Amino acid sequence: MRSVMMTNYFSGLVLALTMYGAAQAQETKEAEKPAEAKTHQVKRGLFQIEIALDGVLEAKQMTPIVVRPKSWKEMTVVSAVAHGERVTKGQSLVTLDLSELDRALADQSQALELAKLKLAQAEEEFKLLERSAPLDMEQVERAKKIFDEDLQLFFTEDLEQSRQIAEYSLKQSKSSLENEQEELNQLEKMYAADDLTEETEEIVLKRQREATERAKFYVAMAEREYERTLKYELPRQEQSRKLSAELASINYTRSKLTLPVALKQASLELRTQQVALEKSEQALADLQADRKLLEIVPFSETDRRHWVA
Repeated sequence: MRSVMMTNYFSGLVLALTMYGAAQAQETKEAEKPAEAKTHQVKRGLFQIEIALDGVLEAKQMTPIVVRPKSWKEMTVVSAVAHGERVTKGQSLVTLDLSELDRALADQSQALELAKLKLAQAEEEFKLLERSAPLDMEQVERAKKIFDEDLQLFFTEDLEQSRQIAEYSLKQSKSSLENEQEELNQLEKMYAADDLTEETEEIVLKRQREATERAKFYVAMAEREYERTLKYELPRQEQSRKLSAELASINYTRSKLTLPVALKQASLELRTQQVALEKSEQALADLQADRKLLEIVPFSETDRRHWVA
């Protein structure tokens, strides 16, 4: 500590102590040596006392700066102002390595943009699902109704009608064959009565024989078609219609369960994306606040960016 000049306030006290000490010393000497006393004239004046001490100056009012980041915990000191050094407003007290924090800010900014895109997509998908869910339900209800009606019509009308058509087709083919055969027989009898068959008569017989052969072929095809209809086609149609009606019923039941669930899931997904966006925004805001906080500079009472202990 530098030398301190004592004021006149202490001069009297020091003088009195000095005079008292001198008087005591004089009395002791006079007692020991009864010699002739010497006198010393004391004059009033200013005494200066110097004391040399090692120490530091401490401010009467101190404001410790404590940095408490919200989210960023990695802090590496690059440089710091020496203790007791004079600083000015805006001067950095402690310089930290903020490169990782800057990269985290860039990553979080990108994550925020991605969260915004996901939320926008979820919002559009939810709107579409809200519009399509009632239409999908209406469609499966309509499909079930159609298949149920078709199945009922098949058993009440189509099945018997198909049998009748197959039987009638076979009957007509047989009837046509009988007619053709009868006409051929009549022609042969008629022409056989003549002793000499004319060329025209031969042509007529030939055509009638061909017509009879075609009628036989048609009968065979009709019999085959009739057998296939009763044995395969109608049972297959019955099985197919039953299966379609059953699948339509299952799809209807499934849709009644899954469509509301899908709508609820979409609503929850939308809310999840909204929360994710809010968290991403908050995370970015915290990092930005920490980035500003870690620029450690002197501040005024109106600039309370740092926590004060």
